[in-house]
Formats: sequence, C-alpha cells, structure tokens
Amino acid sequence: MEEINVHLCNSQHYWRCKFAHLYCLSGHFTFSPTGFRLIPDPVSHYGVSRYRALYCIQAFSSGIAGAGLLLIITRSGTVMPVFGIITLLCFTLSLMVIIAFPTGLKLPRARTGMIHILLATLTFAGIACAAGSL
Repeated sequence: MEEINVHLCNSQHYWRCKFAHLYCLSGHFTFSPTGFRLIPDPVSHYGVSRYRALYCIQAFSSGIAGAGLLLIITRSGTVMPVFGIITLLCFTLSLMVIIAFPTGLKLPRARTGMIHILLATLTFAGIACAAGSL
C-alpha cells in the first residue's frame, strides 16, 4: 500500500493537480464576478468600484458593531484593560472614518489613499490588540 502512495505522489498528474490547486488558492484565478482576486486584492478595492455603496454599508456597520461591543463590555462590568478599550475604540472609529478616504489604486498614492492605508492599519491593529487583551 505504501508503494502505491509513493507512486501516486511522484506522478506528473499529482503534481499538476497540486499546482492547479495552489494557483487557485493564490488568488490569481477567481470565480468572483467582481473581477477582484481573493488573496492579492484588498477589500478596500471595493470602495473604489461599482460596489462602493455595499463596501460603505459593511464598513460602517462593522464600526457600529464595534461600538456595540464596547458598550456591552463597559456596561457589563467585565474587567478589560484600558489598552483593550482604547484599541477597540480605535478600531470602531477608524472603520467609520475609512469610507471617507478611498484607497488609491495607482502609485504614487494620493493623500486620501495614504490616509486610507493609515486607517486600515489602525483598524487591523486595533481589533488584534483588543482581541488579545480580552
């Protein structure tokens, strides 16, 4: 039985299938009707496409959810470090503000694109630090 598995792994068909699988996972090939690739294209690209309205609704709703979580944590008496509360607040505010600063698709980026990158960094770092301090 072991010889058969080794033989299958060495076959050209196995490696072609493995390469095709990795190629699809890498995001170079997509089934998405938006035209964006799953891995290399950031979510921010939706903010400058025909899907901008949906992107704005999603970002603002996520900010409201963050504010709701912050309210629940503070009202429930749950002990959370001040650092966690501040980073959750940064996450919430940056998500609500990021929709006003669309990303820049071409280099060099405009001022709004640079502000967008700073807000996106603050968003990801904020939620990661808040989750880590819970």
